[in-house]
Amino acid sequence: MAMELSNYQGSEWQIVQMMNEPLVIQSVIDWMRANFITAQVPFINVDYLLQWTVQDITLLYALMLQALPVTQTPSLKANVLMGHIKQAYFSGVVAIQGIYTKLRCPYQITSAQKKAYVVSPLVQVLQILARESKMLSLWRHMPTELAPQMMMRITPTTIETIREMNQWTIGANKGLVDIDRLIQSCEKKYVVLFNSNLKNVWVETAAAARKNAQTIGLRVNDPQLWVVALWYLENSARFHKLMREITPDRTKDKVEGLKDAIRASKVAGAPVLSKTNPILTEKQMAQFENEMTHSLFAAYATYERGFILSENFYEKVATMLPQSLELPTPRVTKEARSANIYAHVLWTMPPEVDYIKDKFEPKKLTDHEVEEGDEE
Repeated sequence: MAMELSNYQGSEWQIVQMMNEPLVIQSVIDWMRANFITAQVPFINVDYLLQWTVQDITLLYALMLQALPVTQTPSLKANVLMGHIKQAYFSGVVAIQGIYTKLRCPYQITSAQKKAYVVSPLVQVLQILARESKMLSLWRHMPTELAPQMMMRITPTTIETIREMNQWTIGANKGLVDIDRLIQSCEKKYVVLFNSNLKNVWVETAAAARKNAQTIGLRVNDPQLWVVALWYLENSARFHKLMREITPDRTKDKVEGLKDAIRASKVAGAPVLSKTNPILTEKQMAQFENEMTHSLFAAYATYERGFILSENFYEKVATMLPQSLELPTPRVTKEARSANIYAHVLWTMPPEVDYIKDKFEPKKLTDHEVEEGDEE
């Protein structure tokens, strides 16, 4: 049985392996802490989980969803789920160690934790679920589609929805993915693995971009629109240039990088540093806001195909941007239309992706092309 679990089917596991594995593990741990109050108590030993493979950590996530109770009355809601998070967590760890080995999935559970939270019947059920070929279909066959689930608020309704899904779709994300959590998670991968001083940059610039879009009458409450915008941002040459300006030497110690920025701000005639983000100048923050707004407008022009763009859409956009609106190339838009775009946005970093600028000339979509859904 253990060998069968190792033979992952499909090519999506290869896609996951090409992504940043620490980010996958980080997203699962963040999911635990973000959704459950009791998870704020340090019972989750990250030192052990960091030694797990991506397949095993996502299996733990899938088993925990199966283990959490689904209440019958809405009045109980999430507080019942919070009360059972430790049982789902520790029983899931024991179940995986029983399927594989403690060497492969190291975790030291104390006797008190084992007595209080490890439920033997639950462990057996979770092992059966993991071994059944028809169960945990997303985890087994479409692991990249687990990424949008990390952006959901866990409630009895969402758990039931996820359990019933054999194939995740873009449409399924609209009512489940939390936009603020999506933006914060995208930001966190840069904070954790790129530059610790970029905290709140994405959150602030996204708020500004939302305001700019609403000013010209665009509806921006669709999570898919935002994940496409983030994908376009990460594939922007101007964004890469800005990131290189912010951290010209990535091998530098992060603390030293901040000290250099502070020292530079004290030099006569040096650029004024942003009050909210000391690592960025006011000019760089303005550039960041512009790039985020540009990406959001571009996403609206290519993703929102259900709506016919108004005749003066580009004229309205021109009033909000210092440059003309450029639409991404087919290489970028192709991924934007797939359900696993969340995995690309949450689990990849710019240095790990081939960001060679395409030689295609950017062009505008006409109203006719948008209405007909022209792929190019």
